[in-house]
Amino acid sequence: MITVLLVHDNTELIDATRSYLEKMGEVRVDAVQSTKQALEILKSRNYDVLVSYYHLPEVNGIEFFSDMNGVELLKYLKMRGHSLPFIMYTRTNGSLVLEDVNNATEVTFPRGIEPRTPVTEFREMILQAVMRKKSERDLAARCDMLTSILEATPLWVCQFHGQVMDWVNSTMTAALGYEEGILAGKSILSLFPTADECDHAIREMKIRVDQDGWGHSDSVMKAKSGSVIPVRLRMRKNRADTA
Repeated sequence: MITVLLVHDNTELIDATRSYLEKMGEVRVDAVQSTKQALEILKSRNYDVLVSYYHLPEVNGIEFFSDMNGVELLKYLKMRGHSLPFIMYTRTNGSLVLEDVNNATEVTFPRGIEPRTPVTEFREMILQAVMRKKSERDLAARCDMLTSILEATPLWVCQFHGQVMDWVNSTMTAALGYEEGILAGKSILSLFPTADECDHAIREMKIRVDQDGWGHSDSVMKAKSGSVIPVRLRMRKNRADTA
């Protein structure tokens, strides 16, 4: 079941939208009538999607949160680390406009269109937003798992493009005497005693390639202290770079 928090100042429209979405199944809608109520409910509940009307009711002075419109609510949530999908809708010259803020997708429905059409599109936009967010979470989890494995291995591992290191695992960083993260963004030339030694190692790994696509070279690297460390290098091109 997909959970949606709907923020709007028009009670009739809230009820109609909630009814249409929930009748289609897969979606449960909780509705509030101000950004202040939305922020309060988000303190204790998690939602898959937040939907807000662009213009929200104005109040006289004191209640800051209720003065926020949809864009301000989005900015406020992002500043506090909320990353849930955000869909905004408004009426412009009689037309209904739906916008998936995270995906920069906008759909406009002119005045007089059959009422079920925008709600059906609304539902589809919600489903797509939830699927994208799930894909992002799954990818992040896989990346975290891979990073954990690479950090735990006793092998030295780094990734570089051109001659610039994108990432170096903690085993390699510590063995060379550097602080965590300091090597990312630096040239691989800094790992070798001389530029000629670096060029020789790269050339050799391009020539001595095994059946699995790994290039090999026996070389030396330079620690932060200046000491030279004999190493047996292996290099393989990232599959994502072969397209």
